[in-house]
Amino acid sequence: DLVMDPEPQMRALLAASGLDWDPALLRHHRVQRTVHTASYAQATAPIYRTSVGRSAAFSKHLAGHFDDLGDA
Repeated sequence: DLVMDPEPQMRALLAASGLDWDPALLRHHRVQRTVHTASYAQATAPIYRTSVGRSAAFSKHLAGHFDDLGDA
């Protein structure tokens, strides 16, 4: 849901955190400031869909951990 339709997911997360919505959140990759992180390329790229479903290969290894998360 976050990848395919990020705005409602982001709005819900911010509301649950008591934070205000800012439309600039959808344009994070257009920020002109310097990003100091090892994942610079990811931090400055738009949300992409190429990795959706790639975790399926690991589902048998992660199944128990998802149960531990509950509705988190």
